[in-house]
Amino acid sequence: SVVPAIQFNFIDISGRFPGGENVFMVPNGVDTSVLPLEVEEFEYSEHLYVQDGNQTLQIRQQLMLPRSDLLTFGIWGRKFDNEDYRDSSDDGATSTTVSILTMLFALIATVLTK
Repeated sequence: SVVPAIQFNFIDISGRFPGGENVFMVPNGVDTSVLPLEVEEFEYSEHLYVQDGNQTLQIRQQLMLPRSDLLTFGIWGRKFDNEDYRDSSDDGATSTTVSILTMLFALIATVLTK
């Protein structure tokens, strides 16, 4: 039997992300058996703010119960753009940043649970 080296007692992740109808954000929490975490094990909240016509989502995800078998724990998101039209002023930095942060959280959780 393998004894886990790391136990997460509490994790608190929050951030501000672009809002709008073309943005999709969801919590991501998976254990080492590749099963999602139970609903009572984490809390997830979204708050939409509008300033000068721009929508921003304030998202927070928290691990509420101790876990020693986390594979990933983070916020996954995607901004759906019209793939046929690309504005040259949009370099995709926002969606790239969200993707990189999500992968970083997953990598940290994976490394710390080994």
